Amino acid sequence: MSRFPALRMVVASAPQGYCGFPRPPCAAPQVLCASGRRSGYTSATRPVGPGEPAGRSGVSPGRVPHRMKAMKITGFVAALALAGSLQAAPAAAITREEATVQNATLVLRELQGMPDLQIPDLLLNRAEGLMILPGTVKVGLGLGARFGNGVLLVRRSDGSWSNPVFVNTGAGSIGWQFGGQLADIVLVFTTRSSVEGVTGGKITLGADASVAAGPVGRTAMASTSLTFDAEIYAYSRTKGLFAGLSLEGSGIFVSNRANRRFYGRRMIPSDIIASRDSPPAPAAELVGEVRRITAATVRPAPVEAAPTAPAEAAPPAEARTYPMPDPEPGAEPR
Repeated sequence: MSRFPALRMVVASAPQGYCGFPRPPCAAPQVLCASGRRSGYTSATRPVGPGEPAGRSGVSPGRVPHRMKAMKITGFVAALALAGSLQAAPAAAITREEATVQNATLVLRELQGMPDLQIPDLLLNRAEGLMILPGTVKVGLGLGARFGNGVLLVRRSDGSWSNPVFVNTGAGSIGWQFGGQLADIVLVFTTRSSVEGVTGGKITLGADASVAAGPVGRTAMASTSLTFDAEIYAYSRTKGLFAGLSLEGSGIFVSNRANRRFYGRRMIPSDIIASRDSPPAPAAELVGEVRRITAATVRPAPVEAAPTAPAEAAPPAEARTYPMPDPEPGAEPR
């Protein structure tokens, strides 16, 4: 009889991994040989031959061989790399401008979904431009400051809406203040001059254009006799320590850098407004939302009046002459 028993095939499951991480999927089960000639196994897996004292397996009991240790470290590094890539992917998949457009879409949709706060159709019918400033921040610690960014969409003469123009806003205030405020702001421009003030470079609310709180409520939605005296109407949703939101003194100016990053080339506001290109994919939803809320208020294109024929002139009256006697016959005419 042979000194060693017949070779037995023992399937040993792969190790549990490193520091509690699951073993990598590439670690397949290993086939161990009972002869023990393959090094790298613990005394628990290597049988003891005849005449060989227990514990003399060539490997200390409970010791992890170098090959297994390397496998565990490799699996640990792979798991960390995979986790890091999964966390970093969403952050790198969207730019700041795309996030601004997405947030502006949500703000406008949520505002119009609130019956007590939505913009009345009568005001939307007069709108020459819509500006959405999502997440405008106001902070105060002694001196106050307000800053944010957003987009402006302009209504063309035929009633269609332009692609978004990126804008920034900022203001400072004097006086003792303490606290913070985060506000989503929607501005409705009712005059072409106020829109051109923004697209021309910069406009200061309250100085270059009058601003007022926009009418809200079901009464405003149903009214047909509202009068609009201000050039810009503001709607805001705030949450913070300040009791109210004042836009007086806020400067709004075009962000040429953001426009260049979003459109991939240098485009001034007039080019963006005049362009008939389809909106970039990130802005398609925003432009569609603006079209949706103003669909019932699209103003018809001006119709030229048909030329009218000139009125017929009255026929000339028949003239008659009658002879008159000369009072001084033979005298020189005077």
